[in-house]
Amino acid sequence: MKRPPLKWAWRICLAFAGLCAIVFAIWPWYRFHINVTKSLPGHLYLVEVGRKPSIGDIVAFTWDGGFGYPKGSTFLKHVYGLPGQSVEVHDRSIYIEKKLVARALERSHRGTPMKTVTPGPIPNQRVFAATPSPGGFDSRYEVFGLVSFDSIVGVAHEIF
Repeated sequence: MKRPPLKWAWRICLAFAGLCAIVFAIWPWYRFHINVTKSLPGHLYLVEVGRKPSIGDIVAFTWDGGFGYPKGSTFLKHVYGLPGQSVEVHDRSIYIEKKLVARALERSHRGTPMKTVTPGPIPNQRVFAATPSPGGFDSRYEVFGLVSFDSIVGVAHEIF
């Protein structure tokens, strides 16, 4: 015998309410972020709110706005450099502590000329954040800049 659709609707509503309760319960410590670009392989990330990043971590941070992205957008990038580490630029190749981390394109996908990051030590309270994607929009470019600790939400972990 077929079950009435109303019973299934109630079950779906209760399951959704339970999921919402779990999300709100962990919200002070964890957030979910959906990656809508191809700069990182994952689509859904769990962010540990307030955790300070280390080299190699994926960091979630809010964007100040500009270059086609609205203020408050959340970005996900790998941390390649921490305060005090040296950034070098040779022929649009970006090195941190003599290790190649990215190559900067001359123009954006819209044709805008792109200046590279300024070489030198990474200042206090900043990180060099980038993606392995050749076309990534990140700290390799002056317009993006180094990421401020104040804008960092936390460290992200790929779920799938």
